[in-house]
Amino acid sequence: MGIGAPRCLKLLSAGTIDIKGELVMTDKRKHSYHMLPYARRFPAGIYTVKDSIYDENTNYSQLMIGAIKNYKVPEAFKQLESNIVRVDNPEKGFQMLLYKRFPAYITSISIFERINAKPEFHGKFKLQKKMSNEGEYYYFAFAKSPAGNKLYKQFNESLKQLIDNGKIQPF
Repeated sequence: MGIGAPRCLKLLSAGTIDIKGELVMTDKRKHSYHMLPYARRFPAGIYTVKDSIYDENTNYSQLMIGAIKNYKVPEAFKQLESNIVRVDNPEKGFQMLLYKRFPAYITSISIFERINAKPEFHGKFKLQKKMSNEGEYYYFAFAKSPAGNKLYKQFNESLKQLIDNGKIQPF
């Protein structure tokens, strides 16, 4: 079990840890850490309970929508930002959706697949809208410390070599 992104970022800021992955870029992070993209973000979706009255044609901007704390809403869903109710973790979010605390929940497809694999959640939800995160990436964040600076430089040089050698596509 992980310790969660907010705590990891505090440890990263303090120089206790040197690197944290699977982050999305924010202005604060851009100024606080060395940020290096490494993968495209997973598509995101809006989910409802399986027997919901809401569907893909619903105007979700008029509804409360659940999302994990610190989850950066993809650009395609930005108009929903003011309606989002933040929850501590994905399991709690999908439980609240089951208990109809909000009519819809937004998260990445990969998180949904992990939750849907659990027996208590399997088959109880429906994907209503799927949005790609074209042009959005996951980043490594490196501490601005001697060790973090060194790792950032090594990772950056390695990525450049992989791109130059045609092993990976540039971002």
